[in-house]
Amino acid sequence: MRDRIHAGARPICLLLLLAGCQSYEKKPLEPEQILKSVAQRRTEVTAPGAESLTLGEATALMQRFNPRVRDARAAYETEYAFASVKTPLPNPTIEAAPTVLSGPGILAGKKHGVEGALGWAIVLGGKRRLTDDVNAIRAEAAQVDLGGVEREEYLALRREYVDLAMTGRLV
Repeated sequence: MRDRIHAGARPICLLLLLAGCQSYEKKPLEPEQILKSVAQRRTEVTAPGAESLTLGEATALMQRFNPRVRDARAAYETEYAFASVKTPLPNPTIEAAPTVLSGPGILAGKKHGVEGALGWAIVLGGKRRLTDDVNAIRAEAAQVDLGGVEREEYLALRREYVDLAMTGRLV
């Protein structure tokens, strides 16, 4: 009896091993490198001394350090990275459950058993392609939002420059 259980378990174990869909890829973070890059970015910004800051330089600083622009850029990059990955096939499923048999005519006097199932979902109707299209549209929407935020912040910066220029001429 025990040999039959072990003999039945081998194909199940083999199926479990074959059912793995993707292997694990290590992508470790390097904390020291991350901290160095953050410290370097923080020290790059220096207050302008006696020299005046041009609108182009202020725009470059705004695009790099403005919180709204950075949030919009991060949202776009996230959506773009998500849209760059094609929708994978669904994972196979394996199910097993104990079965208790009762009643007249039970085969060879066995009252207990195991019921198992192995299944794959077949995606029909181009749903994977449609999901990829939706992800691409979401990435485009995030890109449009990024452009709008950058434009709003640029116009606000330009308005401040005009106000400063006018106050300098009036005084």
